[in-house]
Amino acid sequence: LTAPWCHAAPCVPIEGSHEPPPGVRTWYAVSLLWFPGVSRVGVGMMKPLVALALLAPSAAWQFSAEDPSTTYNFLAHGDWGDDSEGQKACAAGMGAVAAEIGATQVISLGDLFYGSGIHTPADGPDGMLRFDKTFEKVYDAPSLKKIPFYAIAGNHDHGGNVSAEIAYTENAQNLPLTGTNKWTGEPLPRTRWTFPDYWHNVTQQFEVQGKRVELEILLFDSVIMVGNTDIYDDAGNQIDELSLSELKGPPDPASHAKQLAWLEDRMKKSTADYLWLGAHYPVWAIGQDGPTGIRATIRPLLERWNANYFN
Repeated sequence: LTAPWCHAAPCVPIEGSHEPPPGVRTWYAVSLLWFPGVSRVGVGMMKPLVALALLAPSAAWQFSAEDPSTTYNFLAHGDWGDDSEGQKACAAGMGAVAAEIGATQVISLGDLFYGSGIHTPADGPDGMLRFDKTFEKVYDAPSLKKIPFYAIAGNHDHGGNVSAEIAYTENAQNLPLTGTNKWTGEPLPRTRWTFPDYWHNVTQQFEVQGKRVELEILLFDSVIMVGNTDIYDDAGNQIDELSLSELKGPPDPASHAKQLAWLEDRMKKSTADYLWLGAHYPVWAIGQDGPTGIRATIRPLLERWNANYFN
């Protein structure tokens, strides 16, 4: 959270706290507050869910999930791809929070399918058997069935067929969405699972209390950028796992160059008030690992374009 959160105005970090719902494991909650000339960030210790709220200018502000005229709310999560009891509890918690805050979407930040992604043909066309087991039947709360999940791949996904995860966007099993985003007025994506390419953007404009606000989220593949932690033999069995500081670099330099050119161009041309980058690997040190290889590339971009990163 050391990079600036606001793209077009000075930002002042603040601290806060929030108790997790009863029976739900701890998660992270992040709220972005927009005041005249200044943005603020409130962060509460919870895990593994992120709830985000964008707010418009107000002389006096008080958070209220029941007041949709003051906040633009959505969820983000990562490292979730199984159907364990813990994952079902997390999904239930997400459903409850999404209903409470009126979440408009979910950003899925990689490791969408443990332990090594989608495997075709065993997992069915476009991985639909696996999607049914660990996505459709896990994230099944009513509040989560009517909003899009914008996805990007993680290292475990690259152990399998990421192209199948992308192709599921057009699969007939993927829940159709109807209507519009109540904030932007734009039609919702045609399907709930929205993963159109290895890198893609979510750009939205909406009005809050008479203030026009633009949010742009650039989702990119951090494995394409710096390589995979998981090492597999020719039979597809994992034989080793590198630390995040030992990554070997882009497995396909041409794809890396194409993705980076897209990322730099989108950041340069962005007019968003809030410009965020989202991917799977962390920029900063995490646990016992040192900083990841994406830090050398991403940190200068965050600083140059006054953007934030979340993963």
